[in-house]
Amino acid sequence: MLMNKCKLDVLLTQEPGFRYQSNRIHTIEKMLFQEGIYSFINVSETNKQVGTATFINRSSVVSCSPVFSKDRVLAVEVVTRNTTSSSKLLITNVYGDARHDAGTITQIFSNLEEVMNLCDENTVLVMGGDWNCILKPSDASSSKLPSNKLIDFVRRHSILDVEDVINGKSIHTYPCGRRECASSRIDFFLTNDNAITDCTCYTTFKQYIVPADHKMVTLNISIRITRRRVNDYHLDRYNLVEFNDDNKET
Repeated sequence: MLMNKCKLDVLLTQEPGFRYQSNRIHTIEKMLFQEGIYSFINVSETNKQVGTATFINRSSVVSCSPVFSKDRVLAVEVVTRNTTSSSKLLITNVYGDARHDAGTITQIFSNLEEVMNLCDENTVLVMGGDWNCILKPSDASSSKLPSNKLIDFVRRHSILDVEDVINGKSIHTYPCGRRECASSRIDFFLTNDNAITDCTCYTTFKQYIVPADHKMVTLNISIRITRRRVNDYHLDRYNLVEFNDDNKET
């Protein structure tokens, strides 16, 4: 299994490839549990390409439970073996809308706001997935514009773009393989600066690891007990762009 091959504690996936069927979901969850994996699956009843699934290695955590599951957003609260009783890890799986439908995008960010309402000053927040939008112009090889809704969300909640903070550059994650289209970085992790230290993030170029048209992004974190104030310098990297008729993703 991919988690064992890549030595992952948590795996976030999008576009599961099957529609919601309670019996099928139960069978998958039971099978994975026997293999030592907690699974949380949030898929559409009508569209097999819409959904998220989060898998967590049972040996890596004390407990975990879903706290939000709606449309394209799935949040799981995790207590790890390195987490004190005063801290909680909130892992949020996000799948953005590739069609850039205004109503769908509004609903996604409404769901993300509900997730933020679950956070307190001790929450270690990790959000990751296929956002289907970009944060800054260098995230795309074309003239694609950054998502104003995502930028506004990041700034208001003092959230950090991990790869930008750690590596200071944009490694495009899509497309992977022979598909010919403009490349972009639409797969990435966001986090708050609460209890995160020694954080590393990288994008793999080994397509054989993930048989998909997106590259896999990996995040390694350690949990720090004390809280540190967000550096405004990171927030200043994101500049709001003007809305126009071509900016469908916002």
